[in-house]
Parts: sequence; structure tokens; C-alpha cells
Amino acid sequence: GDKINELQPDALFWTGDITPHDMWNQSLEHAIRYSDYLTDFMKENLDDWATYVIDGNHDYGVLLNSMDFREGQRDPIIDHQGVTWKQWFTDESMAEFFEGFYSQRFKTSDGRVHDKVRVLAINTEACYYYNLFLLAEMSDP
Repeated sequence: GDKINELQPDALFWTGDITPHDMWNQSLEHAIRYSDYLTDFMKENLDDWATYVIDGNHDYGVLLNSMDFREGQRDPIIDHQGVTWKQWFTDESMAEFFEGFYSQRFKTSDGRVHDKVRVLAINTEACYYYNLFLLAEMSDP
């Protein structure tokens, strides 16, 4: 965190794939442990910077490389991150996050809001070729 703090960035973009790519050791507890470790590090060391977060295709909870985005389905890792990542979302973007994406106005670390610039973040599980849940409902989440 020292180097990032030294650079004084306008914003941080956390693009997912938090967990190691050791698929044979994956579990919900494994994914949450790594997510919490990095979340705690970010909050403790990089809390001064505007931060935008999203999951990668290895940040799943129940089934290997799969998140169920069908209506009425919720993934436990997304629910957990909805609590632990709350400070980085607006109310509107938090609701979208549960659907597999979010969009919000770009706000820099110094508080400036850029009305004509939006951050768009997409959970790659929502379009990941090997996410078998996507075969159950062939519509774009």
C-alpha cells in the first residue's frame, strides 16, 4: 500500500480474480477468506482513494467458475461482498452489483465528480463461456 499511497492515485480499480487460481481447492469459505483478506487490506491501507471493485471469473462461491444470475438466485459470495464492499458503492450501483454489473459516475479521490464519465464494471461470470448456469437462461443479465 505504501507505493500506491505515494503515487496518490485519482482512483483505484480492483478488477477481480482475488482468489488463487487453484481450482481444486475452491470453496465458498476459500473465496470469502481471500476476498476478506484483500478487502481488509484495502480498507486499512488505501482508504483515502476512490475505489471501484468487481469480481472476476475465479471469485465464485458454490460451483466452479459459476455464478447463478437467474432471477431469484443469489450467490453467497456476492451477498457477502455486498456487505463488505458497501463503502465503495452508491445505493443504485449496489443494487446493480447483485445483478452482475454496475455503473456509477466517476468520482476521483479528491471528491470531484465527473458527470460525463461513468465507471462501468461487469462481473465476468455473467458472460463467462464456461459458466454453465448461463445455459439455463439464455438471456443477458
